[in-house]
Amino acid sequence: MTKTLEQLLKQVSPDASSEKLNQTFLELAKTLMRNYEIVKGKNKSYDIMSIEFYYCSKNHFDLTVYPREGDYGKWFFHSSGMDLTFKSDITISGKKIDYNKDFGYGGILIRKIKPNKEGTTHDIQSDEGSIDGPLKVEWELFDKFNALNAEENKELVPILIKRDNPLDKKIVCVKRKNITLTRFENQLPKILHERFLSIENEEELIKQARANIDDEKNEKTWLGYEIEKVKSRRI
Repeated sequence: MTKTLEQLLKQVSPDASSEKLNQTFLELAKTLMRNYEIVKGKNKSYDIMSIEFYYCSKNHFDLTVYPREGDYGKWFFHSSGMDLTFKSDITISGKKIDYNKDFGYGGILIRKIKPNKEGTTHDIQSDEGSIDGPLKVEWELFDKFNALNAEENKELVPILIKRDNPLDKKIVCVKRKNITLTRFENQLPKILHERFLSIENEEELIKQARANIDDEKNEKTWLGYEIEKVKSRRI
């Protein structure tokens, strides 16, 4: 039985194993990018094109995650962009997180979205016009609100709406972007590949293969595609 978005978000918890979390991340990526769109107001909607998972617990220790407390399914803002939250609980001791006690916090960073123009046919083969970059996504979705009329703001808050007809998209897992701080080096091999993309055409597939192959001499395929074919194409 297919799980709902709410059920999948609930599965991300401190007692979940790293293997279970990775499985849930993949299910969440497919669900979000195929079955949901972000709707803002009466005539703006967006496909979710790229997301990254950030979660820190004893079983999935990731210090790149921005600490937070709160329930799942909320928009959370930080200096790098905005997340869709997992349920997050931490214990503060001396202004720092006490990692000797139970903890679990994080969310899904929205890296890239694509506006759906009103009155046009949905084209899943085109990446043209996408908004790429987590801060750019945040600025697009939360650009302006009424300072004097709270009622008007209800229609301006972006929300996730389930599609009547899911999109037929290829969802792939690649390396997270811009995680280069030396203090994270020891844990990077375990948490680096938690970025998911909606691949819309062959050109994008080839570009991502080139960026994510660790050893072209020894690794013969990537996502089921022959690397030799990838290397022979100029893009």
